[in-house]
Amino acid sequence: MPEDKDYFEHLIAMLRNAEKKGWDLYADISAFCTPTRIRYLRRINKEISTGKIPPGRFLYGSDFPIPIIDINVFKDQPDLATMLAHLKGQGNPLDRNYNILQEFGIHDAIFTNAWDLLPVN
Repeated sequence: MPEDKDYFEHLIAMLRNAEKKGWDLYADISAFCTPTRIRYLRRINKEISTGKIPPGRFLYGSDFPIPIIDINVFKDQPDLATMLAHLKGQGNPLDRNYNILQEFGIHDAIFTNAWDLLPVN
């Protein structure tokens, strides 16, 4: 929301510091698969590609049942009617979320990083 404070730059700074200082700090990208958050995904891709933050600092979870929108088809933020029309009949939302993020260029390791962090008994 426009009135909400955006803490993304703080997150980026903390993740950079986490790498330098050996902190156990990670960020989940599952909520970024919406047109209003495309800029965050672009920034994550840039941070990884420039070596400022390794892909191991980002995790992939699920924001289900938040509607997952194919951000790859929108150049700009769509209006509500366009967004709802696009959502109609799109199949399994979790599979779509994964496929959309993969097509967007999210680093492959992000989809499996949680396996290395979470204890398996």
